[in-house]
Amino acid sequence: MLLRISLILLFVSGMILFSNGQGSIGVKAGYTKAWRANIAFEDNDEYIHRNGFQFSLLAYFKVGRYLSFGIEPGFVTRVNGASFTFFEEIPNGTTLRLNYIELPLMMSGRYPLWNEKLKLNVKAGFGFAKLTSVVQTNTSIISPGPPTSFIEFSDRGIHTGLGIEYNVGRNRLFAEYGVYMGLSDVIRVNASKNRSVHLGIGYLTGF
Repeated sequence: MLLRISLILLFVSGMILFSNGQGSIGVKAGYTKAWRANIAFEDNDEYIHRNGFQFSLLAYFKVGRYLSFGIEPGFVTRVNGASFTFFEEIPNGTTLRLNYIELPLMMSGRYPLWNEKLKLNVKAGFGFAKLTSVVQTNTSIISPGPPTSFIEFSDRGIHTGLGIEYNVGRNRLFAEYGVYMGLSDVIRVNASKNRSVHLGIGYLTGF
């Protein structure tokens, strides 16, 4: 359902942008590092943090000289590390790799630095995500997803981003650093909010 909504919103946004000439569409992709919110940073770093990737389509509509509103539907991997000793099916030290499709709704502020070609981009927004699959990892053992009766299939959270973009006519190349702070507990019986950061590059073209 979320994928269908994302595609519909992306299509409608594209039609609006094309008709009024005040927007841009594009793509971005990058590296993601994810962890579980309630595990202390001083614990085993290899256990807490896991690497993943993210890919998104972008559609933005200009609402002012500097501000734009947009959507960024995409795919992202996040990881929830935990010791589920109270579940016989899940051994101690298990990490869950969670694959989501997501729909962030974003506000973007683009501000010139030394000239109009080089700009600072500051973003913030709220997003929804739908779990598509789960992979269970324990040391060297990788198996299909664990029993999912205790896993929430939806997530919601706050997205922020800071980036630099280079403008060539209506085209923009950018690099971005982003932070995601999940508001939902992924594991229903435990404090398990998603946290992740990402480094990405992307391309936008304007109308």
